[in-house]
Amino acid sequence: MVPMARTNANLLKLGSKPSLNIDEDALTPGPKPELLQDGHLHEIQKAVHEEAKIFKRREDFLGLFKALLWIHFLAVFMAFSSYFWYSGFWSGVLMLFGLYYCPTYSKMAGFVGRNNISNYHFLMFYGIGSAFHFTASLLMGVYLVLEVQSYACGEAESTCNRQKEVLTWSVVFYLGHAAFLLASFILVLLLFRNFQYEVGDIIVDNLVQSRDLDKVLRSAKLGGIKERRNAAFEMVSLVASNTETKMALVNEGGLQVLINLALSTDSATQEYATEAISEMLTVPSIQAKFVEAGGIRTLCALLRSSDMRVVTEAVTAMSYIVADNEANRLSFITENGLNDLSHVSTKVSAPLSRIVAGMFLELAFSSEIRSIMSTQNAPVHALLSLSKADDHETLRLALQTLELLAIENPTVILANNNLLLQLLSVPKFEKDEQLYLLAGKIILYYASDENGCSKLVESGELKPTLLQFSHTTNVALQTVIAKIVLAVVDSYENKDTILEMSLDEVLLNIHDTTDNTASELTDQALTILKDIAPYSKKSEGSTIQSDDGSGPSTSQPSDKSGPVKRK
Repeated sequence: MVPMARTNANLLKLGSKPSLNIDEDALTPGPKPELLQDGHLHEIQKAVHEEAKIFKRREDFLGLFKALLWIHFLAVFMAFSSYFWYSGFWSGVLMLFGLYYCPTYSKMAGFVGRNNISNYHFLMFYGIGSAFHFTASLLMGVYLVLEVQSYACGEAESTCNRQKEVLTWSVVFYLGHAAFLLASFILVLLLFRNFQYEVGDIIVDNLVQSRDLDKVLRSAKLGGIKERRNAAFEMVSLVASNTETKMALVNEGGLQVLINLALSTDSATQEYATEAISEMLTVPSIQAKFVEAGGIRTLCALLRSSDMRVVTEAVTAMSYIVADNEANRLSFITENGLNDLSHVSTKVSAPLSRIVAGMFLELAFSSEIRSIMSTQNAPVHALLSLSKADDHETLRLALQTLELLAIENPTVILANNNLLLQLLSVPKFEKDEQLYLLAGKIILYYASDENGCSKLVESGELKPTLLQFSHTTNVALQTVIAKIVLAVVDSYENKDTILEMSLDEVLLNIHDTTDNTASELTDQALTILKDIAPYSKKSEGSTIQSDDGSGPSTSQPSDKSGPVKRK
């Protein structure tokens, strides 16, 4: 994890010129503890040089390896003139594989060229092939040595001498080729070891090991503003290395030190400390100790910081706590974290808004916390703010949470008029059936409530929204649409207004659904709309499409009793 705050040259005291120390703390009297040991920069430079040597050695090894491949290329042709001439075929296969897949490396540009096969796979396959080839060449060479020693010429001396020359040449060739194959195999082993190093490995190890943890903590506790800032910076680098370092810092009391640094008046110190805390909390076993140390209270305070970089790190750290443990979630609620999270939700944007919306959803999954959230207006207002963020994922998470709250306590949802308008505007900005389904389920709560239904109908956006929803093959969404229409017809008193809305157009779009439940609800809604048509005003001729597809039916004068409300 790289620290996000601005870094000055004096944070690491690079160089020794007095002009670099422009950030001296005039408010802190007395001598300050030296943050970095003498020779620290020298050790880092040594690590850089060592790493550069490794990559230069890699470049040299691969250059030598390619030279050996060209020697093997010549050996292929020589093999056809040897005693075992057919050995040229397997020599050619190995050589062609090596020349085609051999990686090219430059210490300035890294690996370049084709990457059809990973470097490790190439070395493994070529190493196995060269080992078998070496064994074969060595055995053939030894065999021919014995043949030459026991070879005796008969009467055909000229032919005999020629045969002996071929045997002698083959011995030299096979043993020489075996030597080059052995060299190739050794280079493969060296490259295997060299390829284990990546850029920055040695430098990071030296950065982590170059500081004494006790001295960093002592600087964080006793130093001035600058020393504490530098110590916080150092701890970010330390905890980002590995889990062992994180646990060592916890065992040395580093959590409490970081909590104190996070409440510093210096913004850079605050940010570094919060970033270190966020990195520490990626380990679940540390989270419990952090909660016991009162860390949640500190993070809640940081959520109200005016520095968005501090807020970002605090939200990230808090998300780790909320995501992993039910007890941690309850501790978060106990520390009044819900109000602080609701506050921060009004000023975040993507991608941070996704983390905040995800935290609300994690909290809502807990039945105990959900019951608390459903009795407060702040979470609903916060989720409304998040749903207005220009981010698809944030909207999805916010709607899921609102649905859970509506299930727990519909009243807190129905009391928010702005939320209804936001739900009706979802189709204008998004074209996602899953979002339509989530919005539709919440709209259904408004449609089922008499006051909510009045707001829904009077908004003028109900029919356009349902029409947009109805262009779907999602049976769950089709079912929700039919339920909304049924609920509106049942809850809204003025049936003339219902007929004027022509909601039958919405139902006809989903009438051919393959789902039995959705089909039954659609037919039921069409039948009810058809039945209430005769009870409309006598002076108005209202038409409505019948459910059997036979065309529109004209409304008849109603009696004085009016329709009976559907149960």
